[in-house]
Amino acid sequence: MVAGAPARLSPELLPERLPYGGHHCWLRLPDGRDVRELTSAALRAGVAVPPGHAYFIAEPPAPHLRVGYACAEGPARPVEGIERLHRALISTDRSGPRPN
Repeated sequence: MVAGAPARLSPELLPERLPYGGHHCWLRLPDGRDVRELTSAALRAGVAVPPGHAYFIAEPPAPHLRVGYACAEGPARPVEGIERLHRALISTDRSGPRPN
């Protein structure tokens, strides 16, 4: 299943209940996460993911990414994409300790 990689790498981003099917998955990012910075870092890592706010008809309740997998070439491609996205998440994480 496509959700296996996010469940292993960043389980906190997955919704409580995964859909049984579909063409994309929503990842809820931590509050305060800079979605533009993350999508830029993801693109530099070789994976294009759109910010979720464009898909909400009103102000989104939190930052989201819309991760598509419908056109993936084989089962390994979405996993590779999620691994690249995970590296981008780590590289843009500003919640850890900061040097003085």
